[in-house]
Amino acid sequence: MSCAGRGSRRDDHPGTPPPGLPPGPAGRAPAQRHRDRPLRVLGGRRVVSTNSGLSAFFSALLGGRLLEKAQLDQMRPTVLMGKDGYNAGLGIVSTPLSCERVAWAHSGAIPGYRTWAAATDDGRAAAVTMTLEPTSDSAVEHLEAAVDAALCR
Repeated sequence: MSCAGRGSRRDDHPGTPPPGLPPGPAGRAPAQRHRDRPLRVLGGRRVVSTNSGLSAFFSALLGGRLLEKAQLDQMRPTVLMGKDGYNAGLGIVSTPLSCERVAWAHSGAIPGYRTWAAATDDGRAAAVTMTLEPTSDSAVEHLEAAVDAALCR
């Protein structure tokens, strides 16, 4: 189900896949797989949505509109992840922002796409998607910096 709503077509992305998409399964070109809704590829284990849908979800989650305070509090205790400043909670990651606030985030990827969505404790949210899966730390840092800029403005 989409965060955009049952029966929504906002998650459809018809057309030619972005450059760098790996080959499809035997007998299927990447363009065919893309035309067949690439967001279904791993959707059984992840949130499938648009950036605005992800932002609305994170805003509602961190703004206290989805869970009782006690449940949200259970998501927040963290353990070190090994990447400076990133700590893993229950389904969310805490990361410091350049404006001295903390964002709670989650990333996602399927071949050809990478998403970074986050929200602050007051429910301010942002999500960014790259249509070419990043292959370097620098590319990932640009994605995270775009979300940081949105949350700190």
